[in-house]
Amino acid sequence: MKKVLIDCTLTGGRGPAKKAVEFIWECQRLGIPYKLMTDKRLVAILNDFNIKPDYIVPVDFSSSNEEVYSLFEKTMSQIPYDVLIKFGARTPGPYVARKQGKPYIIIDGGLPDSYSSYPSMYDKDTYEKAAIFIVTSNFPWIPTPPIFIKNVRVAYFPLSGKSMERIEKIKVLSNSEIKRKFGKYFTSFAKNPTLSINLSMTNDYVDSKNRTTYGAWLKTYEYDQCVGFIRRLITDLGSTNKNIEVILDSKIARVATDVLEEFKNITIVTWKSDWDYEAEIALDMLSDITISRAANYQPFIFALSRGNSITSAVPASGYMNEDNAAIQAQALGFTENIPYDDERYIERLMAFFKDKNKQVNMAKNQKQNFESFRKNNNSLTLLLNFINSL
Repeated sequence: MKKVLIDCTLTGGRGPAKKAVEFIWECQRLGIPYKLMTDKRLVAILNDFNIKPDYIVPVDFSSSNEEVYSLFEKTMSQIPYDVLIKFGARTPGPYVARKQGKPYIIIDGGLPDSYSSYPSMYDKDTYEKAAIFIVTSNFPWIPTPPIFIKNVRVAYFPLSGKSMERIEKIKVLSNSEIKRKFGKYFTSFAKNPTLSINLSMTNDYVDSKNRTTYGAWLKTYEYDQCVGFIRRLITDLGSTNKNIEVILDSKIARVATDVLEEFKNITIVTWKSDWDYEAEIALDMLSDITISRAANYQPFIFALSRGNSITSAVPASGYMNEDNAAIQAQALGFTENIPYDDERYIERLMAFFKDKNKQVNMAKNQKQNFESFRKNNNSLTLLLNFINSL
């Protein structure tokens, strides 16, 4: 059986790590031999899933491009493998695989931020030589032209058999059962809130160290959009004078600490010291409304098919194609698209919350999409079929 090298390096957030972990779980289930290569920054995130890397490339975002490529080449020269599966768009790992004559697939949540030549982190030749560039989505998203690489395939976010079992168990739980089972991971939930909102946005988007100033990926205006959206959302929800519960990540909550002092009708629910993947899925089942910062990155919203999804693309202005994806998802009846800077944001949110018929129809659309798109365009199937074909 072919030996698989999984490359989860040089990427931000928990999203790419989730995809890598889902693939790892499927490899474990099917008995496919693999090794995991990551970098120092992602070790802690992978540890949250109880996944230990086999190889750690000693780089970070502040390393020079030439140094990054050199360290990848040194590390990968010591690894016996037949095929590389790269999670995330940066090309050092795939470039070295190409140089070594090994086949590779790149899988990411959007098209590359840029296309240029080696030693860029976005080497166009390496993209073009990939067997497939898989763009993960939760619906049949159509990338906006121009597309500069021809081997793009849009496919459903990888969900392992392990995660599917979890989803089915969570779907039948009542709110009280969810709180009883997963409450230990969270601060206190509100008692009988008028509205419970789950803001699906990770800490990485408000961590100042993730700005390009420090060698990471968020431009300053994109960082400002994220911070401004959170503070404005809390301010405008607080102004409704309704008893509202907002569930969000800990650093997201800290961005609006001073604002929360002003509005006592807002109860913030956030994580304690531990994080749990299953508990995160359950939050989408628990809330009345889920606000997602991206339409095509949240597989559990579609898997649970509750029809209570609002998408507010942030960062906007073309970041990872998310604003375009939100428009397409709304046109297909999968989400309510409300731009993050809409002056009538809360008014539109409340109107959607009250429109139960729209939510019922949206739930039907989400369920049908989950069953059909995932069956016919499954990224796990693409990966496994390619490995088996070698």
